[in-house]
Amino acid sequence: MASLKPSHFFFVVVLAIFLLSHPVHCDDEEDNLLQGLNSFRTSVNLPAFTKNKNAQCVAEEIADDIDDDQPCKNPSINSRSN
Repeated sequence: MASLKPSHFFFVVVLAIFLLSHPVHCDDEEDNLLQGLNSFRTSVNLPAFTKNKNAQCVAEEIADDIDDDQPCKNPSINSRSN
């Protein structure tokens, strides 16, 4: 963690601000997050994100495609039970 770049530190700070804030409306929360992410992206010379009306629909379809009846495979759980 000693090699944490300033840009990574800024990104963590921006995320912390948004995670700890309590916006009133969902749209406000999404706008604040988008603005924060775009501020970070601008600071590291990346193009800004834009809103996409179909993003929620696509996310729901992806979530529906995930097979929920498959058990989690975490090798650390089995090694602890010994």
